[in-house]
This record gives sequence, structure tokens and C-alpha cells, in this order.
Amino acid sequence: MSDQKNESRTVIQVTTLHGGTGGMGGAGGVTGGAGGKGEGATMNIDGVQNMTNHILKEDLHKWLECPPDTKDRKHELKSLHHQATGGWLLRDDRFVRWKDTPSALWIKGISGTGKSVLSSTAIENITVGCPDQTAVAYFYFDFRNERQHMDIMLCSIVWQLSGRVASPYRCLQRLHETLGKGTIKPQRVHLQGVLENLLLELDQTYIVIDGLDECDKTDWKHLIELIHSLCQPTTKMPNLLFTSQPHEDFKNAFKDVTFIELGSAVSNNDIESFVSSEVPRVGNWASNGKYAKHVTEQIVQKSNGMFRMAACLLIELGRCHWKDDWEEALGDLPAELSGIYSRFLTRATSSLKAVFIEAIFRWLVFSARQIAPDELADAIAFRLDNPAFDFSDPAKSIYHPDRHRGNSDSFERLEGLIIIKERKSRWDGPSIAFAHSSVKDYIISSQFQQKFGTSICLTTDVSHRFITQTCVRYLLLFADPEHSMNEDTLRHYPIS
Repeated sequence: MSDQKNESRTVIQVTTLHGGTGGMGGAGGVTGGAGGKGEGATMNIDGVQNMTNHILKEDLHKWLECPPDTKDRKHELKSLHHQATGGWLLRDDRFVRWKDTPSALWIKGISGTGKSVLSSTAIENITVGCPDQTAVAYFYFDFRNERQHMDIMLCSIVWQLSGRVASPYRCLQRLHETLGKGTIKPQRVHLQGVLENLLLELDQTYIVIDGLDECDKTDWKHLIELIHSLCQPTTKMPNLLFTSQPHEDFKNAFKDVTFIELGSAVSNNDIESFVSSEVPRVGNWASNGKYAKHVTEQIVQKSNGMFRMAACLLIELGRCHWKDDWEEALGDLPAELSGIYSRFLTRATSSLKAVFIEAIFRWLVFSARQIAPDELADAIAFRLDNPAFDFSDPAKSIYHPDRHRGNSDSFERLEGLIIIKERKSRWDGPSIAFAHSSVKDYIISSQFQQKFGTSICLTTDVSHRFITQTCVRYLLLFADPEHSMNEDTLRHYPIS
């Protein structure tokens, strides 16, 4: 923001404070007449202060490049929370001690064990049950979007806590002024300094960070260092809870941190609660009360303590039109998620050509930003299955906008592997992504390469080249008058 802009705002605020000049006093008695009433505009001082604070907050928000709102992810996960699930965590002695005393607590478990849902359970508990002067900040790492970066997390935590101190956003305002009044973007070290100051100002602070393993791996070292710094005796320590898979990096770094490890013994009751509420919604023979209880028990047993496995088995159940089909599916059920995903993908290739699955996966793995369903349907609106297809030859890489609908329908054939999230607000449209972080882990694994590598190539260089060639070929469309770009036709070209 320029100094001139600041000055003009200040003038507006000051000039509106004063009323007009009072009228002349009345004819004198002993005391003299009263002065006339001013008729100029007036403004309550509190109103001006509120306006100033709002402008300050807007400026700081833009300067920090809009830290993402974490409430949408919390609400999404809350919808997965079923009555009675997670109650054991709130009663666990380790959680109770953590809640009462500034300390660190690590909830760890393999992929699919419900760590994020437990994070939301903890957040809900401390938000509702703690006094007003307590500050709560939380962040969900998400491999599917910009929330996979540590700097975004740090920015979000600082922003949330800045609004909870006695003088909201004052720490950030001082940093803003120090860094050229917003002309210089804050670095990680600046934000960590602000965080330390905020912790000193606040009476009690809860910080919940979910899914450390979904943070970009290049940031893990710095993320671990940040967590260690928050646990130092020289710092006013928050009540810090974080979740992750038990990767070696984290096990070595947090070996002295109190932990709760998730597994079948811990999770089965929650999984049973989840499955028993979902089976009636499947809508086939299993929804009948005669079978529902037994089917629920089968899914819980086969899920091996993984919510994600249970969710995949519910998808399988929905595809079984007869009880015999279900028993057959259970009979050769893989024990690992990778085996389930392989089964889903093998089924998909029977009705969807591998070259289109390859294109979809390339965009989902390597796109620089999250992509919308209509954008992805548009990006693959080429006859990629034509043996003569060649991006370098316009005559052999013709764009077919009439393929949008069919491409969108094809996404349904990848159920269990990808998911379409509906519009969250007027600003955020629908998005398409892998259904779970474990799906992406499988897609880029050696197991996937061994089974599908000859028909679906997802190497980094080839995939980036494919996306680049798609974008260049798409741009060249608009040299053709048939594909003129203007305000009226823009909506017909989603990827543009």
C-alpha cells in the first residue's frame, strides 16, 4: 500500500469526526443564550476505530496473500464424524494431560486410520470446552492443494492467533511497517518471530496441526525444526497436538514426545460406528436389517483398523448386486490399500481406455494448482486414443469440445480413486482430486509401475511435457476464428 493511500484514508477518518460550526448564541440574559446546534456530519469515535481496524485487517490479509480458511476442511471432516466416534480420545489420560498442561502430543498411525477426523474431534472439544481467553489455531496439511506447504501453515497459524490477542493484528502491523509498509513479503523467520511474540501475549494457546506427512517433503526438515522450537523451555509453550504417519523422519525427530498410536485395537469401535451408519445407505440387499449387522462385522474385521479400508469396502459393497457377489469379493480381498486400489483400477480399465486414465492421473499428480472437474474434462478433450495423435501436428491433435460431457462421466468410473468435491462457497468452485493421500502414494509407487507402467506412464518428465504440450496446443486454438475468445465465449473454454 502506498503512503498516499494511507494518507487519504486518514483524512477521511479525521474530517468525518467534526460536526459543523455552532450557531451564534442567543440574546444575553444573565447567562446568555445557548449556542446553535452544529449541522455538519458526525461520526462516533468507536465507529472510526472499527473502520480503521477493518482496513488494517484487509491490508494485512492481502499482504500475507490470504492464508487459506481452515474451517472448510474442519467442517468436511466433521461430516465424517459419527456419534460415539473419537470419544475414547477425549477420555485418554494422555489427551487429558495434554489438554490441561502446555505440552506436545503426537497422534500417529498408518494411512487411513482416521487421524484427520480425530484432529477435528480434538479441535471441537477444545474450542467448545475452553474459556474465552484461550486461543485456538489449527491447520490441515493437504497434498491436494496449496495447503501442502509449510509457509502456508505458518502463515495461517499466525493469522488465526493474531486475531486473539488484546490488540488484534498489532504484531503483524509492526512487521508490515518494518518490511517497507508491505512492499516486502514476510519470510519464514519473520513469521516465526511473530508467532513467538503472540505466544507470549496469549494466556493459553492450543495449536493443532494435522497430517505432517502431507506437507511437501522438501519442507519436512523445517517443519520438524519449527515443532522443536515450540517445545523449547525458552519459549512459552503452547498445547501442541500434531498427527502424521509414523515415517522414520518423524519417529527419529519426535522420539521424546508423548504419542498415541492408532491401530485396530484403538480404531475398531470407531470404524464399527462409522460402518453401521453407512451400510443402510448403500441401498442394495445389504441395507436389509437381516444382513446389515453381519456385513458391518465383516467390514470391520477386514478393515484392519483403517477407516480408509472400510470406506473402500463400502464402495465394493455398493457394486455387489447379490450376497454371493459380496462373499466372493471378500474371499479374495487384498489386505493392503494398494491391493484395493489395484482392483479399482483394473475394473476401470475395462470400461475406460488407459490413455485417458493416464491423462487424468498426470493432471492430478503434476498440475501446479488444484483443478476443477470441468477444467480437467476440457484439458483431455482430444482424441488421445488415436494411434496417429501428435501434439506437434495441429491436424493430428484436434480439439473436440463435444467430448466434455463424456469426459466428465468417465470420472465416475474411477470411484474410490478420485473424488469430486462440490462447491463450498460462491468463491470456491468444485474440485477434483485423489480420494485420499494413500491413492497418490500408490499411483507413484513401484507397485503401480510394475502392474500398470506399460500402459499408464506417470514419470515426472513425460507427465510435465504432456501437460505443457496440452496447454500450448490449447492456446493455439484461438488463432482459429472458429475458437475466438471473448467475454461471451470464455465459459466454453474452462481450462483457459
